Amino acid sequence: WQALRWDDVIKVAAKFGGRVKENHPLVQEHKRRSEGMWNLIDALKEVPKKQLLAILDANEIFYNEKKISALEAAQIIADGVLFGRLPKCPLCDTRALIQDGTDIRCRGYMQNSAMRCSFLFSLADLLRPENPPDNSATGVAESALSRTELFNLPFFGLLSLCLCYRSRLSACRSFVSGSPRKTFLARSSSAILSVRNEENCVFFSSRLRRFSLLCLSLLAEAWSLPFSLACLVRSLLLVFLRAGAVSFQETLHFRVDSRLCRAVCGQPGANGGREKEKEEKGARQPPKKGHVKYDSEAEDDIPKKKELAGLKFACIGSTNPPRHALAKLVTSHGGIFQESLDKDTDLLLVSDDDWAAAKASQRYRDAQLAGVAIVRCSFVPALLSRKNVEPQVTLSEAKKALKKAELFAQASSLLPKVSELRTQKSNLIVVDST
Repeated sequence: WQALRWDDVIKVAAKFGGRVKENHPLVQEHKRRSEGMWNLIDALKEVPKKQLLAILDANEIFYNEKKISALEAAQIIADGVLFGRLPKCPLCDTRALIQDGTDIRCRGYMQNSAMRCSFLFSLADLLRPENPPDNSATGVAESALSRTELFNLPFFGLLSLCLCYRSRLSACRSFVSGSPRKTFLARSSSAILSVRNEENCVFFSSRLRRFSLLCLSLLAEAWSLPFSLACLVRSLLLVFLRAGAVSFQETLHFRVDSRLCRAVCGQPGANGGREKEKEEKGARQPPKKGHVKYDSEAEDDIPKKKELAGLKFACIGSTNPPRHALAKLVTSHGGIFQESLDKDTDLLLVSDDDWAAAKASQRYRDAQLAGVAIVRCSFVPALLSRKNVEPQVTLSEAKKALKKAELFAQASSLLPKVSELRTQKSNLIVVDST
């Protein structure tokens, strides 16, 4: 109930016989936090749910795509944008913590299990703010839950936030106006954005340089946007450059196209790149029908024995090749083979001959719940191959074979087991003898 709007928090407390001490400094702090949060949540309601989930993905935040609502996603994003990203849950080691008013709770699941995580940490009590809450049962100190990381905003998320936030900026400005040390004005074609700094506000921190360089590094994506949106980004970056927050030479260091930098700085020669783009676009003709054009980006740059670097594998049951041989194959090519399914697991390997039985296992369901890719064991040697091999079967034939195998597995599950037939036979013999 503390995650509701502040007026509703007062009403709920009064309905159950409580009274929120609004004059207490700790309560006033949470009141400002609630008002700032809901001003930004109201603005984020204009952003489609698909874009909100993309922002959560960029921050590696756990969520259930089928159950999460747009309002809950907006609440998580607003909390992260204003106060920074929460650390991983100390109990389940998943980035699923969310702050509801004065409580920090986990929305994730325990490792290798379908059981919900029950972590709950109370920062304060609005009804009795003078009494510090007892969190000794959690075994976690409040410092372990401090926000030390900035909330990542991908380009389209940042742009959507700027566009929807402009109409509610004046309401949120009172929330971030305490003890400002730096003020940064960014004039766009239709809004004035004011970014201020506050002690407990991680996003509006003194690292303005880092934020400006991030926007500059995203300029290459902005060039392919519609003209009105590109003008907005160009206006923001003009202020960055003219305010001295970042120099023109530094933009080249961050691998931003020099043509785009010249366009931002107003230097000549900015249109020459567009003509070159048109020529390159005309040269890139689609392949003929029936032919697959092989285009792998810098495949030759991948060192040998490092094809699986950065990938973590786990498996279900018996495998072909055997588990020890499969683990040796993965580790010899830079991958990591795990005995248990972890939150960082990238691929779950299933034997080619045991796919139907693997679907009934708990590990298979946990992998589906965690969004881990489930592939056959033959996928690993195919991934290591550096030769262009023609497929042995077409896609339609593969789909038919897979459907046939699934139907056979369903029919097999309905047939009686050998032990059941023997039991029935023995029962019949007993009946005949009597």
